[in-house]
Amino acid sequence: MFDVVGASMVEEETEAVLAAHGHGVLALARDDEAYGVPVSYGYDEAENRVVFQFFYDRESKKREFVEHGGTVTLTVTDWASADDWRSAIVTGELQRVPDSEVSDRLAAVFFEQAEHAAPAARRSTRTSLTREWYQLPTDDLTGRTSTAE
Repeated sequence: MFDVVGASMVEEETEAVLAAHGHGVLALARDDEAYGVPVSYGYDEAENRVVFQFFYDRESKKREFVEHGGTVTLTVTDWASADDWRSAIVTGELQRVPDSEVSDRLAAVFFEQAEHAAPAARRSTRTSLTREWYQLPTDDLTGRTSTAE
């Protein structure tokens, strides 16, 4: 047995972690197999969601897991030292955003926070790449922070 590490953060503190970063790890699952992938994101506080732009090729493992559906988690960490850290976890189901519903505002939220997200993929002339937008509602948002003992 181990002691619980850190302390829970209030919603505003947890949202601040999401807003301060533009990258994390998205954990996907399919049957008894898990797959964690580093992602860039934009936090849309006004719409209570995290937005993603994914690029896939035909053989994409990420695409297979995303299309399987189910519950995912996005984990974002802000680590300075063993005694100075914060983390935020968003749990829910990814929702595809059709291109026809991708507003300039949604794209701006993503690119403002995830400015270095997949620049090579965006410039690529590879016709085999597919771009898709997703959102993850932040209804189930938890956070923890280090505590001085």
